[in-house]
Amino acid sequence: MVIEKKFGSSKTLEHRITTDGKVRSYRKSTGELKREYDGIFNRKREKQVFTWGSEAAGKEITVDVARLVAEAFIPNPDGLKWIMHKNGVLSDNRVENLEWSSSQDRRFDYWDAI
Repeated sequence: MVIEKKFGSSKTLEHRITTDGKVRSYRKSTGELKREYDGIFNRKREKQVFTWGSEAAGKEITVDVARLVAEAFIPNPDGLKWIMHKNGVLSDNRVENLEWSSSQDRRFDYWDAI
């Protein structure tokens, strides 16, 4: 079962993230689903990102899709900063493929992958 949570909005749209790593944009006026997508692969960041114009912030905001999923659905009692993709596929942002980790975990994971 796919679950979704609101994470932001623009003038006419409300944005939600799902447990399967999709971003959904709904029209505020009707609640109708306008668009669903995985995010845009950002080569510089080497991850899926989503950008929207935030009326509250008065600027465009770009967020990491994996971070949206983790913050919405994965408890982080130790306050860890990093998000790891368990299978190493950076475009696979399903909740079951993500976990919070420390910078030390990231370093060991990197060397294991080489």
